[in-house]
Amino acid sequence: MKILHTSDWHVGRRFLGHSTLEHLELVLDALAAQVAEHQVDVVVVAGDVFDHAAPSAEAHAVLGRVLARITDSGARVILTSGNHDSPARLGFLADFTAAGGLHLVTDPERLGEPITIGDEHGPVLFFGIPYLEPTLIRHLPGAATVNSQHSALEWALAQIRLAVPEQARSVVISHTFAANGVGGGSGESELD
Repeated sequence: MKILHTSDWHVGRRFLGHSTLEHLELVLDALAAQVAEHQVDVVVVAGDVFDHAAPSAEAHAVLGRVLARITDSGARVILTSGNHDSPARLGFLADFTAAGGLHLVTDPERLGEPITIGDEHGPVLFFGIPYLEPTLIRHLPGAATVNSQHSALEWALAQIRLAVPEQARSVVISHTFAANGVGGGSGESELD
C-alpha cells in the first residue's frame, strides 16, 4: 500500500495581506498529479487543512477541487482536523463523503473507529486523531484529568489501543503539538 503523508495545507492563508490561494492550488494540483502518477492508495492530510476556523468560500472551493482531483485518481483521502480548523465545520459531511473515498476525522468521540482500507495483503486500519484541545475533551470517558497536549495524546492512543485487534496492520495519524520529539504543552507561538 502506498501512503502519502501531508499536513498543514493552511488553505486560505494570507501572506503580507495577499491571498496564497492561487499558488497553493498550483502546488496541490502538482501533489494530485504525483498521487495519480505514482498510484498512491491513501493520501493523509494530518490537520490544519484550512488556515482559519471559518474559511472563505474561495478556500472551500480550492479544497474541493483538489480533493476531487486526488480521489478521481483512485486514492482515498484521510483528513484530520488541526488546531486551525473548526472540527464541526470541517467534519459536518463526514458520513456522506466517506462513501466517495474522503474520510474526515474530526470527532474525538470516534477515535476507536478505524477507517479500513484493504490491499493485496488484507485490511489496514487507519486511526485519525484530530487536534485535541484538552479543555474540550475532559467530559469524555477517561479524559477528566487531561490537561496538556501530551496527556490528550496519551488518552487518545489509549482509546485506539483498545480498538486495534492483535496482529492487525494499523496506521495512526495525528495533528498535535510536539516539543523535543515528545508531546508537550502548548507553545507561545507556532513560530517558536
